[in-house]
Formats: sequence, structure tokens, C-alpha cells
Amino acid sequence: MIDLLEPCFLTSNDYNLRRDSQNYTIPMCRTVSYYKSFIPSVVKLWNELDTNAKNALSINQFKSIADWRPFNLIHIQIGYQHRMAILCLQKRGPYGRWICLVLVVLFLSQLFVAMRPTVLMSYQAAIMTDTHNSFLQRQDGFRSHLYYRDATDPELINYVRKNFIDHFKNDPYNLTTPWKEHPTREQSKQIDHFLHQKTNGTYIDIGANDGEQDSVTLFFERWRNWTGLLVEPNPSKYDTIKQKHRQSLAMNACVKTNKNESEMWFSKNKKIPCFWMDTILYALNKNEIDLLNIDVSGKEMDILRSVAHEKFFIRVITVEFAIDILPELQSIFSYMDKRGYVAIHQYVNQGIQKTDVMFVNKRAMNSPA
Repeated sequence: MIDLLEPCFLTSNDYNLRRDSQNYTIPMCRTVSYYKSFIPSVVKLWNELDTNAKNALSINQFKSIADWRPFNLIHIQIGYQHRMAILCLQKRGPYGRWICLVLVVLFLSQLFVAMRPTVLMSYQAAIMTDTHNSFLQRQDGFRSHLYYRDATDPELINYVRKNFIDHFKNDPYNLTTPWKEHPTREQSKQIDHFLHQKTNGTYIDIGANDGEQDSVTLFFERWRNWTGLLVEPNPSKYDTIKQKHRQSLAMNACVKTNKNESEMWFSKNKKIPCFWMDTILYALNKNEIDLLNIDVSGKEMDILRSVAHEKFFIRVITVEFAIDILPELQSIFSYMDKRGYVAIHQYVNQGIQKTDVMFVNKRAMNSPA
């Protein structure tokens, strides 16, 4: 019977029938349709029933005691809900016909009154839904249009800066292994040595994973007071980064490696935007950084090729390659040499089938810091 109550505008129907001993208190409601409905009358009829009928243990027992039976049931669809309404309850006795007639009249009045506010609610809800969907479509089209723009487009750079770079609170670290000074496989030690324990440096971590495991940049953030940007496209890993309380900026995005790559799908309903490396650097207002770490499972060379090395000064680049790329390392070294970098350290881990390569800028060889 509660489901028959007309809900208030844009609210759920959560009215309660408060029981007082054997009787029910007529529920309060702000809608006119309720007061003109048969609900109060039904509650009153219940309250007038014999106590034995009220305490019946089953429907059949209730019928035998009260001598009531359903006369007619109909299903009515009002707005978005299907509600079953009791059209009439026929009571055998001298007053049965009059009770039935009163219930029918009250119900019909409730039906006609209820139709108008419900239709109005459905219409207004439809307008709001349509407006919202149109807004989302326009926004989605606007974003997609921006993503295809040139990497140096001022509007795109400003959009990335305002909407995709997250600033974390300076809460205490929430690390799984806080006692580990170097969570990496030698890279952070080698970089720290080359840069002569440089403090207050800057980094960009592409493929930051969970922000802690095998992180090349965490050591410099904790022990050398560096600041930087963590870029991680995987939404679940990005959420983990936020839980680690890294003292850095972060982006839930991927690095764009070709002009047709504007977004990356991670699930049926989750798209992650992709931006050129140049766009990210311009959004950070950086043309010089100390460390660029790349760990993207197969797209390392694509990202290296996407960086405009002639525009930006990067002191150190560390890259994690799959071990099967070893035969191609010489060609990679040659490519990086033409861009002004030389490989000074390589660490091969047979256990996880990875090899880490550290490239340094030739201009930083004489003055690494």
C-alpha cells in the first residue's frame, strides 16, 4: 500500500506507516493527490477491523475472520512506476456496497489528480535529462576537438593545466614499504650519483604505476626534496597513487604518440585522454627538467620519438624496456645519440625480463646539476 502513495516532486517514495499498537497512523504527505486518494480511508477501515482479524497469521485466516475478499485488481502505469492499486474491497454485509462505492469514487479522484503532477514531473525530468545529455555531448565534442589540436595550442595547454593536473594535499606518506630508501633496481642510485645528490630538482614519471612499487622518482621526492608530475593512465592505479599521498602533481592520462591517438579506452565506460609530451611540459611551464622516467610496457620508443628534444632540456632519461629488445639496443643508442643523449648505465633483470637504460644529456655531462 505504501507504493501507492504519490511521491513528492523529484523525491523517492519513502513514507512509513507508523504502527501504534493494533492501529496504523495515517502517513503524512505533502501532495494533494494523497489527500484525495483512498489511502486514508483504507487505513481507517483497517483500524476498525476486529482484533482477531488484525492478528491473523495468514491471508486465508484473515479472509475467514474478516470475511473480506479482493473484488478487482488493476495495474496502472503512472510516469515511470508500475503500481498495483486496490480498486475496491467488497465486504459482505449491509454496508458492503456503500463501502465499495466510496472507495471507487475516492480512487478515481486520486487517479485523475495524480496524473497531472506525474506527467509534469516526467516532462520536466525529460527536459533536464535531455539538456544534461546535450551538455555532455557538447563537452565531449569540445574535448575531442581540443585533443586533436597541435601540441603547442594555447587553448589546449590551458585546458590540460586546469582540468587534468591534480594537486595533492601535503598529507603524510601512506606507503606500503616506507623503510625502503630506493624502491628501484639501481636506477635511483645511479641517477643520484650522476647528479651529485642534487636537491630541489624536477621530474616527470610516465607510467607511474601505483606511485611506489619500483618507483624511480619516489627517492628524489622523499630524500632530495624534488617535485614533479606522475602520469598514469590506468584509473585503478591512479586511485592508488592518490592513496599513497605522493608530494607531487599527477595526471590520469596517457602520452600521445601519434596524431590520431586522442583517447585510450580502459573499460566500456572509461576513456582516458592522451596528450603530447610537449603539451604536458608546456602545461607545467617547464622547458627544463632533471629526470624523465618512462615505463609504459612497449611504447617506450614511441614516447621518446614524441619528445621535442630540441625544445626542452632534460638531464636524465631512464627507460624500462622488455628484455627482448636487447638486439635492438644499438639502434636505440644511435637514435638517442643523434638527439644529444648517451647511455651510461644498463641494468638487466633476467627474473622479470626487463632491462633498464639510463641516458644522460651530453650537455649535462660537464655540469650535471
